[in-house]
Formats: sequence, C-alpha cells, structure tokens
Amino acid sequence: MKSLITKLMWPALLSASLLSPLSCSNESKPFSSINQRNVEITTKYIGNGREACGITHSLKLDIYVPGTNNSYKSASFSITPDDLRKSKKHTFSNVEQGEYDLYVFYDWDDNFGANNLDPACDQYPISFEMPANNSINLNCNIVDPNHGFSGGWIEGRIFYNGSETGRHKVYVMLVDSEDQVVFTDQVSNHAIDLREESPFNYGIDEIPHGGPYWGLAFWDINDNGEYETYEPSVWGNDFRLNCRLFYISKNLPTKDVNFHIVDR
Repeated sequence: MKSLITKLMWPALLSASLLSPLSCSNESKPFSSINQRNVEITTKYIGNGREACGITHSLKLDIYVPGTNNSYKSASFSITPDDLRKSKKHTFSNVEQGEYDLYVFYDWDDNFGANNLDPACDQYPISFEMPANNSINLNCNIVDPNHGFSGGWIEGRIFYNGSETGRHKVYVMLVDSEDQVVFTDQVSNHAIDLREESPFNYGIDEIPHGGPYWGLAFWDINDNGEYETYEPSVWGNDFRLNCRLFYISKNLPTKDVNFHIVDR
C-alpha cells in the first residue's frame, strides 16, 4: 500500500489541495458584562465518512496566539460522524482581547494529532480578533481530505497460531449485507509462513466506498487463489472491540481491521 500519511506539525497548515473552498463567517455580540469575552464555535461535518456500531473519533479545537506553538485554549470531544453532521456548539470562555488562530480537525485515524488523513475545517486556521467587550461567533464546516481516490482503504493485522505449516499467500475479502463478494485482495506480496510472521501487517487501498461490509481473511493453503471452507480463516474480525461491520469511506482510512485466523 502506498504511503499516505504525511505528519503535520500542529498547528501547521494542511495542504490547500486537501481543503474545499473557504466557508466561514464570524460576528460580534455584546454581553451584559465586560468580563464575559466568549468565543462560540459552531462545527458541522459535511464529509462522507461513516462508521458502524456507534464508533467515535475525537473532534479537536485549539486556539493559538499567532507565532506560538502552545495552545492558548483547547477542547476535545468524542463524537460519531453522524452526530457531527448536526451542528455542534462549543464555547471558550474568558478569552483575552487580542488576535488568535483557531484550528479544528476530526481525528479520523485516532492518532491524537493532525495530519492529511483527517477531516478538518474548510478554513484552516480561522483567524479572528477578540474585541474588548464582545463575544465572537465562529462557524466551521468540517470537510474530508481529497487524495483523488475513488474509494478508501483499510489497514490492520492478521494473527495465526494454528497447526498448518508451509508457505502460502494470504487474502482478505469484503462481503456486503447480501453476501455478495465486493472485493478480494492478496495482502501478502508472496507466499509466507503465517505462523512465523504473525501478526502480519496488511493494507488495501482503492476499495469501493460503501458498506456496511463483513471481512473474511484466509490463508490459501491449497494455493488456488480461492477461499475453501477447510482453509485457516475467520469471518468477521475484532475490528475496534468486536464491531464486526465497517464502512469504506472515500479518501478516508478504516484502520485496525484485524483478523484472528483459526484452523477449520
């Protein structure tokens, strides 16, 4: 699988090629007390990412003073993609008068840092000036990265501790809710001894987006490139605490799709 992850120093800017046209507005609103200088941020996800089983990712918001590397104020929330598609509000209270940059991203790959795999605010950063006696309202539409792919990709590990020996190829299949095979991929470049190489790291890209899918992994001990019920295999997976269904989202990774193959 081609290397796609390019780490970014937070709060470095995401490449402009990954972001949609800007769509952000702000306005001031007076408060009854000059001590209430709040920044209210409305976020809404307008991307294509989907998850099964109520799986969440962290929405991260950080306010920086321009030219500094330490966050002035920050917040993080676990939320599903579907819930994030509804407008969500968060307020930072008692923000001192001055100029600031707001960074917002949705940590899709769950690595606790921003990179070009994560959906992010379409204006990145949002620069604003905090007045002396007013609040500020900011709007942020969160958009998917654009790697130019027609589909998405999965990554994970395959485990085997059975009794079969020899060197054979390893395959992963995706099956839809109607038991139709939608994708099959040889995830080992060559024949391997899976017992010796367990856990085996794999990745598959350019998978048609959609779902929900079931996964099947098998070790092709008769070397014919097809799944036989007597071959070491596993239906489903231990994907994220035994959520056995997953979606493939365009231009987004589906990580930790792990399989524990057993003898049949």
